[in-house]
Amino acid sequence: MQVRGTNLTASQSSALQRGMDQWNNQSCNTGGRSFPRLQQSAQGAGRIIDVTFISGLSPNGTCGSFAGNLIKVYELARLPDGRVVPCGRSDILEDTFAHELGHLLGLDDQYGSGCSTHIMGQATITSSGQYVQRAVKPGECQKVADTNETPQEQVAVDCLVAPDCQTPPSCPNGNPQLCSPIVLDLDRQGFEFTS
Repeated sequence: MQVRGTNLTASQSSALQRGMDQWNNQSCNTGGRSFPRLQQSAQGAGRIIDVTFISGLSPNGTCGSFAGNLIKVYELARLPDGRVVPCGRSDILEDTFAHELGHLLGLDDQYGSGCSTHIMGQATITSSGQYVQRAVKPGECQKVADTNETPQEQVAVDCLVAPDCQTPPSCPNGNPQLCSPIVLDLDRQGFEFTS
């Protein structure tokens, strides 16, 4: 999958690469065999995702957003308590890019307790202004691998559980046998219905 940075500085492009590396690393996505490999380029075939940095305050109170083929990352965000926080710091940018790429790969926000250090957990800034670093966790890698079928894989997709976080609402009573997920097959740019 191609990720194209638009209007990014060199340091922002570097943060984007580090965010992609969290998903592409050997323990998460060995050789791109588990799910589509993310590449910072506009060359080649496949889906192209545009990533842009927007100066100013985020309209939605978060440092980033993802919709369709566009990831937006903002300079500033207003927290629910009214504080305005910077989103453009290198470590926060990397987290934000990795989080939004998680949405691209099919993950939902995991804002429950115990998930604050997961990349899909809610970003946390302490009352003293310290940013709590997040990272891609094994359960998130597994869920993305289970959700995204690559051409090398010909396995049925079961109901997914992030073992180190929570059972998604699509699993009635947490029973994998009762699920019939709809799978977005990013490699083939289409939809695949499974049961």
